[in-house]
Parts: sequence; structure tokens; C-alpha cells
Amino acid sequence: MRARLIFTLGLCLGLSCAPPKQTKLLLIGVDGGDWSLIDPLIAAGRMPNLKGFLEGGVRAPLRTMLPVISPVIWTTVATGVGPDRHGVVDFTVPEPETGDPMVITSQHRRAKAFWDILTERKRTVGVVGWWATWPAEPVNGVMISDRMYAHPFLPGEEPQKEVTYPEAIEPRLERLFLSPRDVDFATAERFIRVDQSEYEARTTIDFSDPIAHFRQIYATMTNIARTGLDLLAHERPELLALYFEGTDTAGHMYMRYAPPPYPHTTEAERAAYGETVNEVYVYFDQLLGEILAKVGPETHVMLVSDHGFLSGEARPIEKKATVDYATAAQWHRMEGLFALRGPGVRKGTTLPALSIFDVFPTLMNLLGLPIPKDGLGQVAAAAYETTPTQESIETYQDAAWTEARRKALETATPVDAEMMEKLRSLGYIGGGETGATVSLRGRIALSEYYVFMRQFSKAAGELQALTRDAPDFADGHYQLGLVAMMVKEFPRAEASLRRALELDPTRVPAMQNLAFVLRETNRRDEAIEWMRKACQVEPAAAAPAINLAMLLREAGDRPAALVALDRALIERPNDHGLRVQRALTLHELGRYPDAVAAWSAVTTAWPDDRRSAAYLAQAKAGQPPSNPAP
Repeated sequence: MRARLIFTLGLCLGLSCAPPKQTKLLLIGVDGGDWSLIDPLIAAGRMPNLKGFLEGGVRAPLRTMLPVISPVIWTTVATGVGPDRHGVVDFTVPEPETGDPMVITSQHRRAKAFWDILTERKRTVGVVGWWATWPAEPVNGVMISDRMYAHPFLPGEEPQKEVTYPEAIEPRLERLFLSPRDVDFATAERFIRVDQSEYEARTTIDFSDPIAHFRQIYATMTNIARTGLDLLAHERPELLALYFEGTDTAGHMYMRYAPPPYPHTTEAERAAYGETVNEVYVYFDQLLGEILAKVGPETHVMLVSDHGFLSGEARPIEKKATVDYATAAQWHRMEGLFALRGPGVRKGTTLPALSIFDVFPTLMNLLGLPIPKDGLGQVAAAAYETTPTQESIETYQDAAWTEARRKALETATPVDAEMMEKLRSLGYIGGGETGATVSLRGRIALSEYYVFMRQFSKAAGELQALTRDAPDFADGHYQLGLVAMMVKEFPRAEASLRRALELDPTRVPAMQNLAFVLRETNRRDEAIEWMRKACQVEPAAAAPAINLAMLLREAGDRPAALVALDRALIERPNDHGLRVQRALTLHELGRYPDAVAAWSAVTTAWPDDRRSAAYLAQAKAGQPPSNPAP
């Protein structure tokens, strides 16, 4: 039997506590939520509920952290500390007894989350679907773990244990749930444009299939909202946290089909799934409206995303969604979203960018709880009409709780095959992933966090140990090369990047970074050759061609730069960087009429590009390009 964490300090457990009259704080997690996707939909009148929400509150960009991995970041949101302290470093960890990869669980978290803190202080809490919350922990309220929604009602699926706390609430919620198999064609046809017979044939959940996976996305979003509405009607905890994954999952499955046309997709696929991401956001707005209608003006409501999502020409190039471990994170943008409304919050205001670390202390402050001095963020004071009162505490951590967590890990948790398959389908783990590889990837993730915190010596130490333990693991050498580049240790960077390319000869980012090192050490000709190789391996990617063109221009071979850019533009005709480099190359060649036409096309497509507008003015005046102010 799995170990449970038991809190016994006179706490009222589960549903026995009398709820307050009204939920004081509603936290809504929107995985992958991105203002660049939302704002056009608001402008088109398609997200009226969020529009009204923003008119009555504040919004801000939210800077995320490295690694840009959902369970890591959502655990940071819940704890206020980084993965070096909370211990969740990846989607998976090695299962203790067999070494097989297993999806991260609540037992792996080593820092108190807001639900632990509220429970200890006899405040009521409800948590719905949050990453890494299974097995469900005893709280002063309700814990509905992520596994309650991972695979509900799948044919032949063994029901999991400990998916809710208290267990008695599970049957009540199940009666509310929509099965993926019961998402009918009439519901689906505004999201995906496929033949009805084809849709109705896909009743078995296959996470790599865009039709079958849609059923799961829609059902899960619906069930999260229904759970939240039920808890608001019955338990009304002081803090209710709801996590919606569908916005991110839809991005991974369908963003490649969105405009403009994306390499490796067909016209039929783009017609079928080109609007799916937008429609999922519109559906989230509908659910948001239903939830907001159930809370009063005295309730603070906060929307947070763990990261943004790349779209348009910024999308990475890949042939399909299941390439390898790194695929999914490459689609994540470092800027997510934050929004807040409620008593004492400013209205209709856009704030400067906040940090992902600011979410936890702001939650604590809104609940009237002290801010821990050992946390990493600060209260988003700019969101308030008046300067908020802030009490502090040294830490919420204690030895007894930490020891209980350690003991919880002594009992193995079963590998969840269904959840593993979902992660593979989205590119979060590779098809041949092993426990040993999972462990190494977790160490790389931790090194990325150290880099983000500018603790370069810690990052290098972690990676040096990793490459000693696993000398044939290309990722370790590649990451070590990046860290050496950051501190300008170019000989070490070169050695590490060359070793990574020996182990993985098609790794284009390693080629690009090696070319940078060679350029910085006055070996431009060799750098150019590596960039040519990168362009051959990924002809549809813009970055290698842009870098090659810049190197060729530096070397004085502008005609060759123009050839490289024109070749890349065949694959990426609407890429901003490629078109800017082509216009600049024509300008440097003195081909002024062609340069004027090229700069005009750039400024028409991107009217906010002031630097290109300045270059256009120079070209029209017959002047050579001189670097204008940004």
C-alpha cells in the first residue's frame, strides 16, 4: 500500500469542515495561455467573458522560468520555490524498484504547497487537476488529483486509487463527468472539420490521433469546469484552484495546422484543424464565464499560465508531434499571462511584466497569510489600488513535514501506462525512454534552472557529473557546451559541442552554437561550413539560414548570402527574419530598387518594425544601410 502523508494537528479533514459563505480566492491555471493568442480573439468579440474580466481588473505578461516544463513550473507556482528545492524536475522519474519511467507524483514534491499551508492553518482549500497531485493528499477541504482527469472512463482502464481526498467525493463527481466517447459530432464539428463517419469511428482514445485526442481535450476541460462549479456550489473553500490543460494540449496537437501554412502539413489537415486552437480558447472563455457567474464581487479571481505558446512564423519546425523528448518544450514561449480582479484591485490596467515566482506570494497576501522570506518572488503590489500590508515569516518548511515526504517516497508508485502514452504523443518523452534516461533528463532540467538563476557554476557542476556518469548521452554534452558559452569558456564549449555532434550528428542547435564559438574564435570559414550543414539538415528552418547569411555577409560574400536566403524563403516565405535579412543583403549590394521593394514588403507585413522602416527610408534616398536606432 502506498504511503500517505497524514496531518493530525487538530485539523478538520475533508468535507467535515463548515465552509465559509463565499470562496475568497479563485485561482485558474491556464496551461500554455498566451496573450498573443487571446488578444486577437478578444478583439474579434470571441472571448467576451475574459474581456469583461480584464475590464474589471489587471493584466500582465508573466515571465516564466527554465526549464519550461509544465509540472516543474506549476509546482513552483504552488510552492514559491524552484525545482532545486521542491524536487519536481521533469514529467517523469525512474520508478524506484524497476527503474522504469513513471509520471511524477505528489510524493516527489519536497516543499509545501499552498494547500499544505492552508491545511496547517485550518483554512479550507480545494485543488482540482493540478499537476503532480496524485496520490491525493489529505487537506482541509478537497483534493481532486490530476489522475482523476487523465483517463476517465477509458475502455478497459483499471480505476486508480487515491485520486481524490476525501475518497467519498469521487462517486459524486463521476456522475457529473462527460466521457470522451460521449463527445458527439455536433459538439466537435466547430473545433475540427472532419467527416462525421470518420469522427464517429474514433471512439478509442489514441493520444497521437488528432480526432481521438480532441475527445479527451474537450471532455477534460468540461469535467474540470463541472468539478469547479460543483465545489463552488457545495464546499466553497476559501481558496479554490482549477487547472485547465486543454489550451496547451491543443497547441501541441493542432498549432502546426494553424495559419500561415506550416511545412510537413497538408492542405486537408490545415482545413480540418486550422481553427482548433482558437476554438479551444473560445470554449475556455465559455467555461470561464460559467465559473465567474458563481462567485461574487468579494472573491478575488486570478488567472495564471505557466508559459506562452509559439504561433505563426515563430513555430519550431518538426515533421510530427512525437519526434523526441525536447519537441514539446520547443513550442513553449517564455512569456505567459497573469490577470487578477477583486476587492482592492485596480481596474482596466496593464502592469509591467511579473515573474512566475510572484504568483505564490501574491496568493498568500490575498489570503492574509505571511510571505515566506525564503521564497523567490514578491507580491504583485502594482495590482492593488493601495499599497498592500505584507507580513512575513522566515519559512513555511519544517523538519517533520520534510521527513514525512521522504518516507512517502520509500513506497513505489505504479507506472501509469496511459499517462505515459499521452506524454509520448505530445513529444514530452521519447518512444524509447528508459528509467536511466529519465534520471539524466531530470538532471539536465535542474541544470537549466541553475542557468536561469545565473548560477553557472552549479549548472556546470551538475552537467560535468552527468557527462562522467553517462559519457554517451548527447544532451549532457550539448548543455555543458551551452553553459561554457555563456561564461565565454570557448575551448570547453567547443569540445562539448563537438562531442555532442559525434553522438548526434543531426543536432542542428549544436551546429549553430558550434558555429558561434568558431566565429568568436576567428574561424569564420569553418563556422560557415557548419551552418551550411545545419541548413542541409533542416532546410525548412529559418534560424540556420539567417545565421548562415549573416556569416556570409560578414565575410563579404553577399551574393552567396542572398542565395541562402532565397533558398530558405521557398520553405518559409512569410518568415520575418528571413525577409529582413534578404532586404538588408540587397541593400548592402547596392541594389536600391530591389532593396526598396523588399523593405516595403517587410514594413507592409510588419508595420511595427521601425528599424525596417528606417532602412526603407535610407534605400529610397539611395543611401547605404547604416544601423538605425531600434
